[in-house]
Amino acid sequence: MKNLLTNLLVLLVLIFLVTRLADELDDRNPPPLASRGTLSIGAEPIYPYQYEQSASDGKLTGLSTELVREACSRAGYRVNFIQNDWFQLLEMLRRGEVDGLSLAYRSPEREAFGHFSVAYLSLHYAVFYRTDSYRRLPGDPQQLLNLARQDQWRIGYSLGHAYPNQVQTFLNDSQLRLQSVSSKQEAENMARLINGQVDVVFADELAGLSTVMRNRWISEIGSRRLEIPLEDTHILYSKDRVRPEVRAQIDGALLEMEADGTTAAIVRAYHYPVLLSLLERNFLFDPISLLAVATAAASGIFLARKEGYNLLGAFLMAAAPAVGGGLLRDLIAGRRPVAFVGDPSIMTTVLIMVLAGFLFFRLVAQFWPEKSQRLLELDVDNIPVLILCDALGLACFTIIGVVVAMQWRCEPLWLWGPLLAAATNGGGSLLRDILRHQPSTSLRTTQLYVEISILWGLALSVFLIYYSGHPPHQVIYLQMAMLATMVGVGLTRFLTIRNKLHGPRY
Repeated sequence: MKNLLTNLLVLLVLIFLVTRLADELDDRNPPPLASRGTLSIGAEPIYPYQYEQSASDGKLTGLSTELVREACSRAGYRVNFIQNDWFQLLEMLRRGEVDGLSLAYRSPEREAFGHFSVAYLSLHYAVFYRTDSYRRLPGDPQQLLNLARQDQWRIGYSLGHAYPNQVQTFLNDSQLRLQSVSSKQEAENMARLINGQVDVVFADELAGLSTVMRNRWISEIGSRRLEIPLEDTHILYSKDRVRPEVRAQIDGALLEMEADGTTAAIVRAYHYPVLLSLLERNFLFDPISLLAVATAAASGIFLARKEGYNLLGAFLMAAAPAVGGGLLRDLIAGRRPVAFVGDPSIMTTVLIMVLAGFLFFRLVAQFWPEKSQRLLELDVDNIPVLILCDALGLACFTIIGVVVAMQWRCEPLWLWGPLLAAATNGGGSLLRDILRHQPSTSLRTTQLYVEISILWGLALSVFLIYYSGHPPHQVIYLQMAMLATMVGVGLTRFLTIRNKLHGPRY
């Protein structure tokens, strides 16, 4: 009996030890994804690809994060994102501690221990510089390297970040004095660039431009896209942890997202801020904005002169068409503060126009009284210079309306771009006519006016939708689109007046 109890005790101890050993082995080698339903994905924090939207919950969002999460969801799996720097995550994948890594470049070395998904993002790299140091840098890597050696650049880059081979070769050049920055985001690199601690910064184009825009460094920092092949990124799966059928399911979801437009829509949402930064950096944008205000104010000034308003009344007649449309547009878009409150140059321009108009009419009345009387007798709607000003204002406000729709994520852009362009153009005359206690001429006339803004606003919106989903982005194409819109609106307005084209009366 004693031997039986001893043997039983030994057996229980052995069972306990074997069970504990099995548990430890399971912890080291978790069951395949297909049996768990959750995928652990390592993600290097890079804005705007992968970042914490709120520090309180620690939940990641971003361009890459949304794409991976959506694909896994369609395949029937949840995703648990694990944050760390790239090389730490790569070691975790080697040791079997995560199921996969996002934003991974394909290489023969990594194929030894992992499998790659289909490509789901293509990245573009750029060199960033202070605008007061270099007017324009070459995009060719060899020319850039020669210049870097010549000027002994101090180069900013993120330590622990994986760069494309050509960029990494550049950074490893023995003749350059490298300035390594250990940072999870590009903001520290860009801050050192602003402070003169480094001469240039190498970064992903979207990440770099987004950082510049967020920190309002648009005028201080310029960029030049590198002329190197695009780098496709993949999900890198662990060979030991993820079964082939699971990879196939997620690959199918990624291809499905590409086909049904989901990928393009997500990419477009994150590329809009980049386009906005390029538009704001565009030398045409500020002049267009001020020209729109000035031309709108001019029509109000001539009307105030003809109807005999005092100086304050003239200011109200000029301000109403200049800011009224923007006020209506911003209220619809939810923009705060509204444009003319946030930008003092708008009201300053109106005030200058009113004072200049006052001085002009006084001089004409003093030295050419007969011409002064003719000005009073003119039909404001038929003055050639005012027609020209009106056409220019119409064109400028159309562009601004579409830009505001894009800036404030009014989706779909093809709908809200034209509508906000129409509000920007029609709202000012509506407010002016309300102040005059007159029925709104812009609403009761059959003359084509706001309709032109809607037509060309739609054309510009469609172009921006297409362009935002097809990087790389260059300022020259945006400039051409803006100029084409201005010329198109002005020419259309001119032709409608010359040929007396009218729309149908309700």
